[in-house]
Amino acid sequence: SDSDSDSEVASEQEINVEDIATRAGAQQNWFCSISSELMRDPVILTTGITYERRNIHKWLASGRSTCPNTGQTVSRDTSALFPNVALRQNIEEWAEANCPEILISGKVRPLSTAPDNNDGDHNESTDDDDNNEDDAMSDEDILWVWRDHCSALRDLWPEDVDASSWEGVTFEDVGDDGEERVVAIHLDGLLGNVGHVPAALGELDALIVLNLANNRLTSVPTALEKISSLAVLDLRNNRLRTFSAALKRLSDRGVTVHYN
Repeated sequence: SDSDSDSEVASEQEINVEDIATRAGAQQNWFCSISSELMRDPVILTTGITYERRNIHKWLASGRSTCPNTGQTVSRDTSALFPNVALRQNIEEWAEANCPEILISGKVRPLSTAPDNNDGDHNESTDDDDNNEDDAMSDEDILWVWRDHCSALRDLWPEDVDASSWEGVTFEDVGDDGEERVVAIHLDGLLGNVGHVPAALGELDALIVLNLANNRLTSVPTALEKISSLAVLDLRNNRLRTFSAALKRLSDRGVTVHYN
């Protein structure tokens, strides 16, 4: 019936692939470190790191020429990206056995937002307009990316409230132009079951304090090294197995890293 069809469509729209996959035990490296999305179309950058195709396309199209995870200089030529077919097959086969509801015709449900910049019908703006928007990605945009892919943050940060009023986030006027930037994030014990945070946090270049203590993080992105203003990084009581090279470099740089 029409009502049954409407119900099925609504169900498809409401399903959260990332939450379901996380609860079912998806491997950490199956999530794109830029956006925390389960990868549908993974591609390998020249540094050997795998990303969701549309995310790394947008990253490079915005004018960046570094690997989000390692910080190494890379070519912005997206034709150099190599499809990670084996990883895609592993994800789809695992999903079929563990959480088939995230699949449509054997493939992980597509991302709900617009495709990467290669798609000609992305929107009606020009390529230059798209690139300018990416270049101007605000701190609020980055927080929204994080919220969209963390169910605990969706509960904590109301959709109808300005990001500057969200719990655990401190904005201050920074620089001569008085622009409001994120200078502190305190999410002690508030991230739920997620094991990672998006590499996009490395773009919060006014951030001074990042408190992620008492969560279940199993890794932190190397991109945090790019935050030159960072003074304190609190990772106590997480599930990190080692004090990574990136954390050591932050510590050597003078950042106070709390870890155990």
